[in-house]
Amino acid sequence: MNTDTDGPPLISECADPATGGLFTNDVWFRVVPPVNGGLAVSTCNHSGFDTNIVIYGSCGGVPLACNDNDSVCNGGTSRLIVPCTAGELYLIRVGGKGVTGTGEIDIALGDPAPIPDGLAVQWPTSQGGNNHWYAVYALEGSKTFNEAKATAIALGGYPATITSAAENEFIRTRATPTFLGGPTAFGLVQAPGSAEPAGGWGWSNGEPLVYTNWNPGEPNNVGSENWGVVYPNGKWNDDRDSFGNVLVEFNSDPHLNTATWTTAEGGNGKTYSAVILPTRVTWQQAKVYAESIGAQLVSMETQAELQWIYRRFAAFTNMWTMTGYNGGPWVGLSRETGDWRWQSGEPVTESPWLPGEPNLTGDFACFYGGGDGPLPGLDDTFEANARRALILEFPAPPCLGDIDNDGIVGGADLGLMLGSWGACPSGPCPTDLNNDGVITGSDLGLLLGQWGACP
Repeated sequence: MNTDTDGPPLISECADPATGGLFTNDVWFRVVPPVNGGLAVSTCNHSGFDTNIVIYGSCGGVPLACNDNDSVCNGGTSRLIVPCTAGELYLIRVGGKGVTGTGEIDIALGDPAPIPDGLAVQWPTSQGGNNHWYAVYALEGSKTFNEAKATAIALGGYPATITSAAENEFIRTRATPTFLGGPTAFGLVQAPGSAEPAGGWGWSNGEPLVYTNWNPGEPNNVGSENWGVVYPNGKWNDDRDSFGNVLVEFNSDPHLNTATWTTAEGGNGKTYSAVILPTRVTWQQAKVYAESIGAQLVSMETQAELQWIYRRFAAFTNMWTMTGYNGGPWVGLSRETGDWRWQSGEPVTESPWLPGEPNLTGDFACFYGGGDGPLPGLDDTFEANARRALILEFPAPPCLGDIDNDGIVGGADLGLMLGSWGACPSGPCPTDLNNDGVITGSDLGLLLGQWGACP
């Protein structure tokens, strides 16, 4: 390609850390699909150099999709497919990583894979599935199988069992295992004392082993490998007892996307939600979205809150780009006039940053992990480094019974209620806790039920 380089910098999801996101000698194509569906673009196995592909929905817009080195393509060639709408303009950008050459680009219509919209994905019976749900969860460092299994059970599921080629393919494409942070465990284990390397393999929950998808040459028991791992391409391998992720299966909807950090577990009583949008958004767009539904981007003023948010939401790999520059969800921390502040208005008093951060790469914060997989810490990045995932925080419910608004339901509030006993006068009646127009025993019961410090 004898061309200039004139495109914008890549968002980190699209950038190869080995080359610092290098994208050179780019060529642009304009495509208007005639029908709804998927726009497929490929240099796979028919380009003589290392290629990058990015698809934009408008000039200067946020990338809709990108691909550098596809796992099934040789020589660093690329392929991707993005949902498209008939009659709309799409811009296709193709270039190299500091290299040039010749090749062919294929542009066609196809069927895009559904974009995950939650922490777990369902394999419905309408698609030949079992109605179960699947998710990949990061274990935050090297963990044993027993620790991975305990994590899966604590989430309400179990290490996944894969009983058919169809289920294996669904997992490969929709709940993709990963090597970032370490291999992905699933429910495959070898019984102690079994004949090596292939004897005694079965599922940890006791289901019969009726299907396998071993990688060629596996299992081979190199170094006492008695536990199964599943690769991003869907192949299986026997491995040692050390894992960075676990593939979790749920028999029914685990309802993972929203949760309340209860006072019983040391929380603040607020409700939080993990959101995965259909298109990538900038930090400012994420902020506007949060406000449009009565929430804000999450503020994590304490380490306890950050750790709870990470383990409850951000450790699920669907919230991450799962690329070399592995970016996680947007959070409500930004720098204005030189100071970092949470969306709550609070300054940063307990550091939420990963080691070495912030490093002046931007004024907006997200969870970050890089090549180590998802991690419970933040990175500063530039506002336009768009991503689909964000975490929201909703206001705490009112402290019913705190009539004098001092943060405590106590004797002062009780006195105010008893002093206004009976029918409410016209206008606001703050001691009428059940809003029935009368101060009675029902309101007193509500007040006594909230006695003590407000959450």
